[in-house]
Amino acid sequence: LDQPPAPAAPSPELREPDAYADLRDWLIAPQASWLDALGLRPREWADRLDDLDPLSLDERGRAALLRQGLESAALAPDGSAALEQPSTWLERHRGQGLLPPLAAGELEAGALSQRWRSLQACLESLGVAQRLEASWQGWQQELGWRGRSVLVLYTARARSRHRLELWLALLLAAAAGQAPADGVLVARGDQGFGVQLRLTAPDPGRAQAELQRLAELREQGRQRCWPVPPETGWTLLEKGEGAAIDTWEGTALLAGERQQPEQALCFGADLAGSALLAGGLVAAEAKRLLGPLREHRA
Repeated sequence: LDQPPAPAAPSPELREPDAYADLRDWLIAPQASWLDALGLRPREWADRLDDLDPLSLDERGRAALLRQGLESAALAPDGSAALEQPSTWLERHRGQGLLPPLAAGELEAGALSQRWRSLQACLESLGVAQRLEASWQGWQQELGWRGRSVLVLYTARARSRHRLELWLALLLAAAAGQAPADGVLVARGDQGFGVQLRLTAPDPGRAQAELQRLAELREQGRQRCWPVPPETGWTLLEKGEGAAIDTWEGTALLAGERQQPEQALCFGADLAGSALLAGGLVAAEAKRLLGPLREHRA
């Protein structure tokens, strides 16, 4: 029997109810988004067993505790100053198994309080915090601001996904006529927390055109897996092919991007970096996606 024709892919004009989240999710994790549409969630297969009695926190654990601190401070602003003290971190998480025991826990609490002070100093230097709803056509999102800057905040070291998240937020604010001065990505650097990326704001017309262009790329991403691993693609444009191969394959100090479950499923955990970059497709597509963002770096 003849099979019924496959349904046509939706056009960029026929937007989903939460079009902003759909576009953001694809921009920051295109391979995971592709697999999710196929009903595949490889990270669920790769859950690891954590040490039940760790001697120190890893960076992911520290970032998670800082995020919790930000959430609690938003609900009770007077609690922000208390988190500058190591004793507060110990008291907040006593008996939860989140901090290591005894002296190791005291050391971690001291490090968390130091990071908290660095983060708060950076945020305060940017201006007053607020959240504003931005809407243009089918895109709508509540965005964080500091002063006249659209803000994306991450409590660990920034990655390509956070740069794209900032770019999308800045585009929506500009497209909606909110006249942002710029967009800032606050994350941890070598000297504590600071602005790790600042993007100049496009005018409303250019922002609207770029949103439409990104939506078209996203629609293409429904038809095929995006051929650019995010971190490898960014490194390729910023630092060249050698650094990109290291990002993909890994080094003695850094796990390779190809080891991530979604990348292993899409490209193969043993794919060599030279093979991934052969033919120039990755470079061309990375430039097509990231070119406008890189042009707006302050």
